Amino acid sequence: MPQEESQSDRVKFNVYSTFITSAYKGALVPVILICHSLFLALQMGSNYWMAWATEDAGRASSKVLVGVFVILSGGSSVFILGRAILLSTIAIETGQNLFLQMINSVFHAPVSFFDTTPSSRILNRVGFLFLSFNIKHVLCPH
Repeated sequence: MPQEESQSDRVKFNVYSTFITSAYKGALVPVILICHSLFLALQMGSNYWMAWATEDAGRASSKVLVGVFVILSGGSSVFILGRAILLSTIAIETGQNLFLQMINSVFHAPVSFFDTTPSSRILNRVGFLFLSFNIKHVLCPH
């Protein structure tokens, strides 16, 4: 039986690129980057606002100080939530795509594949993904 090939160095960028662009052909990546950039801008804006407004006592009343800070912080929270939801969407969709491709490959494999590959190795690759896939479809059926 041939020895299985394994790699021991860093994960190549191509792996990450394939993972991210597997779902929706990468269409959500620019939206995620925009959400993250707006989150960072609003965080910096709220920090700058607090530093600027509290530098001199008469620059802003306490209501204005807190109001502007709440608006900036709330906006940054909305964008970080959007980023988290979009990243989760990509991860779930990519996981489903990769799992279905793997199952399709196993089901279409020739019989000689099963004669030379121990079933424990196949189950090791498929087992965790199958459990995750089933839990998602039981909890959130389409």
